[in-house]
Order: sequence, then C-alpha cells, then structure tokens
Amino acid sequence: MDTICKNLQLLRVLDLSDTEIQSVPKTLGNLVYLRHLNLSRTKIRALHESIGRLRRLRFLGLRELDSMSSNGLLLEDLQNMSNLIDLQIDIRKIVDRNIASYGNGMLKLKEKDNLRNLEIRCCTVKSETLSAGELERSKTMFTQLHPHQCLVSLKIDGYHGTVYPEWLCFSELPNLQHLSLENSKFCERLPPICHLQKLKFLRIANLSKLRTIDMQPTAEMPSFPNVEEVGN
Repeated sequence: MDTICKNLQLLRVLDLSDTEIQSVPKTLGNLVYLRHLNLSRTKIRALHESIGRLRRLRFLGLRELDSMSSNGLLLEDLQNMSNLIDLQIDIRKIVDRNIASYGNGMLKLKEKDNLRNLEIRCCTVKSETLSAGELERSKTMFTQLHPHQCLVSLKIDGYHGTVYPEWLCFSELPNLQHLSLENSKFCERLPPICHLQKLKFLRIANLSKLRTIDMQPTAEMPSFPNVEEVGN
C-alpha cells in the first residue's frame, strides 16, 4: 500500500474491499486525485487522518470494518471531502466514543451538497446488549448525520432507536427517490415519510415493532404520490 500511495499518485480508483489488508499508511493522503475508495469488509484497524486530504473523492465505502477500534475513524476527517457523491459508512464502533465529539456536527453532511447516495449501517451490533447511554449516543450520532436536501438515495440498516431521526421527512429530504429502512428491532414509529413527494422506491424490512407512520394526507398532499415499487 505504501508503494502504491508513493508511486501512483494519479490513481483515480482504489478498491480494497473483501481483502485481508489490516492497515492504511499515512501516504494515502498522497492520492489527491482519487475519486473512488472502497475499504469495506477489510481488517483495517484504523484510518490515518491523511484521508481528510482526499478532497476529490466521490465514493467512499467504509462498511463492516470488523476490526476497527473505537477511535480508529474520526468522522471529522471526512469534513473536507466536499465532492462526495456516495458514502457508505458503518458507525457501530463509533457509539463507544464520547458523545461530546458530535456536539458540533463535525461530519457536516448537511453541507455536502454533492452527496446523492448515503448508506448508514450499524446492524451487526446486538441492540439488546446496548446500555441506555449507548443507545442515546447512537441516537445523537444519527441526528448529526443529517444529510443535505440534495440526497436522492438513503439506506439505514440497523438503527437502534424507537423512532427514526426527525430529518427523515419530506421537508428535510425533498429530493429523496429511494428509501430503504432495514433491521431496526425497536422502531415503533416512522416520521412522515409518506409525504416524500419524489419517492419512487420504498423498502421496509425487519421492523417487527413498527406500529405507526406519521401522516397527514390531504388532497394537496396525498400519501406516497409517486411510489412505483415497494420491497420488503
């Protein structure tokens, strides 16, 4: 990896997903032209802060980093990646961090007006083993992951709370077309997703305790007006 980062500085795509790689060198920051970086399902234990220099990055895959330590990924390292279009992130290890780290919304997804596709995963944690404090931290993190209104596709896998974050609604995500909510064991109520005017695909799976979807259907704002496909 160090050789690659030092000698292939014009590299545009680096896909290391499903490999045995255990670390990424600080020279990763040399790949300033990198557009696509996939580190999903690897054995990486930490990401060097130099990842924050990859300002041309459009796709970043960080799903299922089983071996990552709780302080291995600092969300603020992604702050300068203003060109991100696709972000896939696994936040299950980050729930162990101090909640104060997220008090100022360091990730600032709301400022990333190029972001179109967002996938947030934390489903591999057994929610029944989480303490009340850990559940509260997870809820706070999701609040801070508030995306920009330009978002088109959103997948949330394994949310631990009883109610999804309030930004999951038509007024905050007016351009959302694809929504997938999966594996939320304790969710009892959804925000008014029925008023997402541009929504075309909806998937709700393994939400066994779901009882209510907030809605106020009227002639001016009917429920799910443009949904073409529903999956489960």
